[in-house]
Amino acid sequence: MGTCVAEDSLAQPAAVAVRGEVVLVVDDEPAFCAVLGEILEVLGFSVRQACNVAEAQDVLAQERPRLILTDVMMPEVDGITFIRQLRASPTYADLPIVAVSAKALPADVEAAQEAGASAYLVKPFSTAELRETIRRVLDGPKNGHTPAEA
Repeated sequence: MGTCVAEDSLAQPAAVAVRGEVVLVVDDEPAFCAVLGEILEVLGFSVRQACNVAEAQDVLAQERPRLILTDVMMPEVDGITFIRQLRASPTYADLPIVAVSAKALPADVEAAQEAGASAYLVKPFSTAELRETIRRVLDGPKNGHTPAEA
């Protein structure tokens, strides 16, 4: 099983974060979380990982991340439902959220956008695509909630 992140050079990564800003990665695939976590750390982030929405909510009860990257297809509570829950809360309504999925149909991207995703990344993606998506959502409108893009 692949990691869903295409390999490309991290030899000269452009810092995306203020060193130590927290990113929460929510994905039920541990290998994907591990690889994505390593990449995010190279980009300057401090990473928290959750294997499901319940674990993500536990992390959110402890701290507010600068960004959330959430898988769309997860057991129990899916990523789209999780995004809707976050957007319904005044505490997280402005938090940048990137939906991540192997599902690439326009209807999938639209569902994430309607739920409130700031952006949409299709697996597999490159480190450069990840870096650019993060930069775009963090540098976007103050509320971090911009229309999702494929």
